[in-house]
Amino acid sequence: MNTDLLRTWLTLPPGPWPPDDRTILGLTAGPLATLDVEQCALAQMEKLRPHQLVHPDLVTEGMNRLAQALITLTEEANRASRSAPTSAKLAGDAEIVLDADLLGGKPRQPVVLEAEVVSVPRILDAPKAEKPRRRPRVPKVPKKKRRKERSPTDSAVDVPTAKVVPPGTTYSPAERRKGYRKLAQMRRVIRTWEKLQPYFAAPSEELSTPGAVFGYVESVRACRRTLAADGDADWFADHGQQVLTVVGQPLSLAVFRSLVIKQRQEVAADWALTTAHLHGRYLGLREEIQNTKPRKIWGSSARQVGRWLRTNPEWVLGLLVVLAVGVGLIRSAPRP
Repeated sequence: MNTDLLRTWLTLPPGPWPPDDRTILGLTAGPLATLDVEQCALAQMEKLRPHQLVHPDLVTEGMNRLAQALITLTEEANRASRSAPTSAKLAGDAEIVLDADLLGGKPRQPVVLEAEVVSVPRILDAPKAEKPRRRPRVPKVPKKKRRKERSPTDSAVDVPTAKVVPPGTTYSPAERRKGYRKLAQMRRVIRTWEKLQPYFAAPSEELSTPGAVFGYVESVRACRRTLAADGDADWFADHGQQVLTVVGQPLSLAVFRSLVIKQRQEVAADWALTTAHLHGRYLGLREEIQNTKPRKIWGSSARQVGRWLRTNPEWVLGLLVVLAVGVGLIRSAPRP
């Protein structure tokens, strides 16, 4: 594998392969910030993308190394940010010094504890104490059993029904073309939304491999582009807000990793509900356009005749007999 090409594409200095994490991302020595690390990693990935078709193996090697460096330096930056307040606090603590003048220059004397002996009457000779009276018990009020609320993933998701169109309604060609364009946009949105499934629909996903990190970054960027171009902002204002909150963050990878398991479950349920509503909305619009399609008179008449012949097969035999008799009469007729 010719790694010199990788160094040329990434503008790296000559040396052994693979280089260290800071060198491959183009970072210098010094404190790190999570935002700077992610921006440098994305910039380096963009340099490799134009060569992916011609040199797939080299680009895959470079992407894997960039993802590994991104994971390592991000964790290092997070550890540094967490340990910085603790070290500053320890540095600011005052040192406690005992002053010798407090002792007055006198040697410390041992303290002698003297115990006073007190006579106590024997327990057996002491008068018996009366038993305390029991307080009357207050009757307990039976508590109402609370029904456990089901999460959205426990029950079936309600899919929106198609819009009912009055029979005989037709669309003009311009309106039908507009409807077909809307269907194409919705198909692109659904395909992009389903690319988030391996990460947002699995609460146990931790993005522990370079391939998972690269796939997450790619799917999030594709989702942002598609929703900005073809997404319905008014519809998404009421659907998929939890997923879009994570996707729209500048540091989406760090935010996704910081979610606890309960938040992951809520995000997964929100993704599943939004997916079902997207499919229902798409099917409803397609059925609405199909119902308003103008029907041809001859086509409907032929279908009615065919349906009548299927329900009355004896008339088919009668027509065949009449046709055979007619052909026989024509052939037996004397020729002039």
